[in-house]
Amino acid sequence: MQGYVTANGSSRAATRRTARHGQKWSRARASQSEPMGSRNRKLHSNKHRRYRMTRQELVKAVAERAGHSQTAVNEILNAMIGTIQDTVAAGDKVVLVGFGAFEPVSRPERDGRNPQTGAKITIAASTTPKFTPGKAFKDAVNQGGK
Repeated sequence: MQGYVTANGSSRAATRRTARHGQKWSRARASQSEPMGSRNRKLHSNKHRRYRMTRQELVKAVAERAGHSQTAVNEILNAMIGTIQDTVAAGDKVVLVGFGAFEPVSRPERDGRNPQTGAKITIAASTTPKFTPGKAFKDAVNQGGK
């Protein structure tokens, strides 16, 4: 049986009033097992639609690939990120051969303008982290992850 399903997943019949109030609807089966909007996500993106892998999905993928539990992989990921952050914050560079390098970059003080008023302002000097991808990583991305 075909029915209308609103964008938030409710299966009430769509009316002119619903469409007038900005709620999108589409024709779909009223007995869908999944709410609208949830899709099977792919680990790669195509030219038309980009996909962002969440931290939880990264942990799950690494756990499956390495054959370890998600809890163990999550602890290792937390330790790795913490170590990289601490090292870069101390002013040192972290190099993962083939993947890339994380390093701190100093930005000098400079003049800018307030976009609302146009008044001149001074933007303070800062240090920001920078990631430079390695050759193997660049090559993998350029080949589309094949």
